[in-house]
Amino acid sequence: MLIRKCVEEDLEKILEIEEKSFEYPYSRGIFEDFLSSDFFLLAEEDSTIFGYILAEAREEDGVIVSIAVLPGHRLQGVGTSLMEEVQKRMDVKRFFLIVRESNRGAQIFYDKLGFSKITRIEDYYQNDEDGILMQKPGKKKIN
Repeated sequence: MLIRKCVEEDLEKILEIEEKSFEYPYSRGIFEDFLSSDFFLLAEEDSTIFGYILAEAREEDGVIVSIAVLPGHRLQGVGTSLMEEVQKRMDVKRFFLIVRESNRGAQIFYDKLGFSKITRIEDYYQNDEDGILMQKPGKKKIN
């Protein structure tokens, strides 16, 4: 499996993954806004793209904006590899992400990667579902 930076030619496949992964998918414009980021990565094998991660550095913090893997490729280490690669590339004190309260599978996945639940954010998602804010230490020391 190869993990590399996403380029514009990859967007159609990324949008397909997004549509198959989320009830409320991000728009093409969101992904276009991240194309210049060093933290918009994808996973592929034999020229087939089957996962992506969007992240950004905000001062001393890394934020995981979105991660998705095609259903047929889940539970095979793709998401873990994408998370580990983006964390390796970011020199930050902490990583944050928000996950749907109902998405127990994702919460378990993030727990296994060392993220801890911090708080609940009421009505965070479009359908008024609460989000769970999670955090993990990064490489830099917190003063």
